[in-house]
Amino acid sequence: MVRDGDISLENLVQVAFKTGDHVPPEAFETIANFRWEEKVPFSPIYLSGYFAELWGVSPEEAGEKAELSAQKLAENKVLQEVQALYETVRVSHNKVTPELDNLDYILAPAWILTYEFNQKTYMYVLNGQTGETFGELPLDGKKLYQSAALLALIILIILLLGGRFIW
Repeated sequence: MVRDGDISLENLVQVAFKTGDHVPPEAFETIANFRWEEKVPFSPIYLSGYFAELWGVSPEEAGEKAELSAQKLAENKVLQEVQALYETVRVSHNKVTPELDNLDYILAPAWILTYEFNQKTYMYVLNGQTGETFGELPLDGKKLYQSAALLALIILIILLLGGRFIW
């Protein structure tokens, strides 16, 4: 059986700064749900007082990355649809031809925070428009256990005092 189709993708986001290469892709995928319909023309005043990354990826490189992403998304979409219809699926040939209609550079409000705690580096990424976040917060096990013990002691005292007055 041959499966053929057209898939339209809009607002396919690609990171266009070089230092973003050390950031896990799932970080940006998690926070990339920007409300594109609310975008406004760029003004340098938006960056007043902030450090911002400059783009370091050429339009050609960004286009190649977007085509690869589009190809993977299209392959996964078709495979999911076919697997839902059949018990077993074997891919013998696969041809995806992505076509980019336009490519725009957009400065999106995203913040990346990296910090070190107990010899481990943590990263936190924030979508400045929607508030979506990605990251891992460090936990101090000693403080966590102390807080839990204190809370348990307070609850025990309240229960003992409450039981004293009820009987």
